[in-house]
Amino acid sequence: MTWLAVALSLSGNVGVILKRRWGFACWIAANLAWFADARDRADWPQATLWAVYLALALWGFVSWGEERS
Repeated sequence: MTWLAVALSLSGNVGVILKRRWGFACWIAANLAWFADARDRADWPQATLWAVYLALALWGFVSWGEERS
């Protein structure tokens, strides 16, 4: 699962660099995976960080959709 999260994280970076909305979708999926991994290890500070990143990726996905509409 962590290698999938790595691939999604890197894909998300490429997508945002290319100014594509799908980059945020990749980040959303990756942050969910990283959050689950940290939660399973009971690493609560890291889980909190990934939850915040998830919220920011959702915000970016929504705001980029509004700009292009």
